[in-house]
This record gives sequence, structure tokens and C-alpha cells, in this order.
Amino acid sequence: MTIDQLAAEVWLTPRTIRSYHTRGLLQPPNRIGRTPYYDLPHLNRMRTVALLQGRGLSLETICALLDPDGVIGKFILPERTIDQVLRADPSLARPLIDSGVLLPRPDGAFGVRGARAVLAARVASRPDAPLTEVLHVLAGSVTAIAPLADELLSRVGAELLRLVPGGVSHREELLDLVVEALRVGLQTRATPTG
Repeated sequence: MTIDQLAAEVWLTPRTIRSYHTRGLLQPPNRIGRTPYYDLPHLNRMRTVALLQGRGLSLETICALLDPDGVIGKFILPERTIDQVLRADPSLARPLIDSGVLLPRPDGAFGVRGARAVLAARVASRPDAPLTEVLHVLAGSVTAIAPLADELLSRVGAELLRLVPGGVSHREELLDLVVEALRVGLQTRATPTG
């Protein structure tokens, strides 16, 4: 759908939709030629933003809830520091890019998409560990988990098809569900019960 159609669907103006892009609340549209188009994940995101706003949350809070990695990355993990470590130890780049922790940018630098993963690796490492060591811990962890990822996606996708007619329509929605279900499952197993 066009920006006008998306705006009408969520009772906002196209200008407000554009401002949500700027604030990081909405992913950029898909482009066909020069024309931007929005799809179901964009519409679902806008409905979620509207629901949370209706419950009194500020746009900054909503952004932090919907994209915690982006917020954490801005304040805790300067991208230039990550770039310096990767230049000093290029063997780290491939596993971190393949796992989605890092995103290569056209300018040759790296964006941090998995800031929570980097922070978790820092906590799991020695308290005074240099960032190079932290990234090695993270690269080893994502490499160890990679073979299980396809199995998890397949199992959760099959369960959704069984429970929900049509299942999840987009891979990103399935990925979010798998990550959060895995997080909850691991936390409940790691927490000792009385």
C-alpha cells in the first residue's frame, strides 16, 4: 500500500508516518522503482504503536520497547569502537554478520543490530574483558547455536500452522516469536524453583 493508504488505515497523516521513520518506530518502506510501498508488517507495527500510545506510553518509550537493540546500541556500543575491533581482528566479522549481530553498511562500517547479544556476552565474560574478547565469546556462541536455529524456526512455524489458521504471515514475525519464546523458556529453566 502507499503511504496515503497506510496513513488512512491507521488514522494518521502521511507526515506522521514519515516522522515515525525518523524516530525509528517504523522500518523504511519497500521501494518499487522510486515509489515506496508498505506491507502487512508495517501496518502491524503502526497498529502496535497506536495501541501503546493509547495506553499512555511516549514515543520514546515505545521505540525502546519495540527496538531495544537500537536504543542500547546508541547509548552503550559506539559503532566506531566495533569497527576498530573488527579491523584489528577481521576473523570476528563473518560469524557476527552471518548471525545478524552486525550489519555491514555501504560505507564499509558496521551497524550493531544485536546490541543485547553484545551486552549479554560482556556480562558472561570477565568483568574487565576487552571488547575483542567479548566479541569472540559472542561469535563462538552464535556459531554454536546456528545449527539449532533452522530446527527451532521449523518447529515453531509448524506449531503455529496447527494452532492459527494461516500461521504467521512474515518471517520477521516468526523470528520475533521464536526469540522471545526461547528467551522465556531459557529463563524459566535457569531460575531455581522454591
